[in-house]
Amino acid sequence: MALKIQIEKKYLYLLVAIAVFLVGFGIVFAAYSQAIPNPGHGADQVLISVPGQGEMTLQSAIDQGICCGGGGGGAQPCSGNLNLITSGRVSGCRKGRVTGDSIWTVPISFSDSGSKRVMLVSDVRVRKQANCGTFHWDFTISCVNGQLSGGTTKASPIRGNPSTSGYTHVKSWPARYYNSGDSLNGYINMKAYVQN
Repeated sequence: MALKIQIEKKYLYLLVAIAVFLVGFGIVFAAYSQAIPNPGHGADQVLISVPGQGEMTLQSAIDQGICCGGGGGGAQPCSGNLNLITSGRVSGCRKGRVTGDSIWTVPISFSDSGSKRVMLVSDVRVRKQANCGTFHWDFTISCVNGQLSGGTTKASPIRGNPSTSGYTHVKSWPARYYNSGDSLNGYINMKAYVQN
């Protein structure tokens, strides 16, 4: 007794198509079940330049919270006091007389890495009867890896009363008096503002 299977052509084509599909699926599955090779450099092999820190690997910057939201669970805040130095040479006021260079200790606080402007603002008199107007001294302060920096340079005075919108008043000092070259004293009455 002979077994005879009779398949019509349209069913034969359907069976061949299913077999080809299964073989193709098997090849794709086998190829992607293995580890995908490294396409290039990892974050521990890419060097970046970080202001105030120099060169470091991208992975190190991520781990320290300097870049890309890393740092093992959040930003690294900065807070402390910085000594800011103001030049006392006030140009255009009584032939450029000086009130003297001064150091001001300003409280600074950052919630995360970045930079902020700090303005020191004062009315200036080089003599009791010679009001020179309002001047400001601008500084840029940075917070990198939990450390404050930027307060070591001396700023020159800029004539004009700046807008303090977007700033927080953090400190005022009593007036400082200076001998301005005659028997009458000049003074400055400094206030510190930190960018929000």
